[in-house]
Amino acid sequence: MTDYTNAKNWPAYVTNNMSDKELKFVRLNGELHSYAIVCEGAFPQAPKGFIGCHPNTQFFFISDEVPERFRDLFVAHEVYEYALEGGPDGKGNCLKALFYELSLIPENIRKEYLPYRRDFFARMVAFYEGNDEFYTRRNNIRESFKYLKSIEASDG
Repeated sequence: MTDYTNAKNWPAYVTNNMSDKELKFVRLNGELHSYAIVCEGAFPQAPKGFIGCHPNTQFFFISDEVPERFRDLFVAHEVYEYALEGGPDGKGNCLKALFYELSLIPENIRKEYLPYRRDFFARMVAFYEGNDEFYTRRNNIRESFKYLKSIEASDG
């Protein structure tokens, strides 16, 4: 079993682009999950504020463009989503992960976080637009974006 808490075991394309050479950790449901912070220009094709996971692993990484106070929440979403059957391509999994993520938001950053997250999902919708290879993932992202817009309107 791979030790994900040691950066030496991570793919070079991640470690070579880390803006902070130390891994960060988030504890979810009593389990520790590591992630790397990578330079914003590391993946030029990716939307601003990207987050990712190396295929079929627990190698999570996030852009240093994402404010530090939001990073654990972004990672919590990804960890939760990838743990579900089908991962990010399982129908409805993004919204399930979003509900989990929203339950973790500290009240003191909620009003700032929700518009930031909504804008991120808007960029993700645009990123996947017209890409039929990721049909379910694209629809999952649209569903989460729509939900974020609806709760922001009701919080307004």
